[in-house]
Amino acid sequence: MADYKLYFSNEAKDSFEALLDQVKERWGSKTAKQFQKDTRRVLTIVTKFPFAFQTVQEDARVRRAIVHRTISFLYRVVGKEVQIIVFFDNRQESIL
Repeated sequence: MADYKLYFSNEAKDSFEALLDQVKERWGSKTAKQFQKDTRRVLTIVTKFPFAFQTVQEDARVRRAIVHRTISFLYRVVGKEVQIIVFFDNRQESIL
């Protein structure tokens, strides 16, 4: 079984960087590195098992993967590609 290819939207790239900066500023470089490691781990799971995470109620084509209890990302599966839509802080108002 071949892994799915990852594609990051510009919004996903920007939102990840913003969250990484926020983590680094609040909790330091060590925690920021752990956040990056956790994100890579979840992205690896998504490329191997893209349908493992639940769909969001607002759009059944979009799924939510939890990186940390406070950080998640939304993605959709199109063919053999996983499209990362956006990263977000779970404590903020719903983005959908």
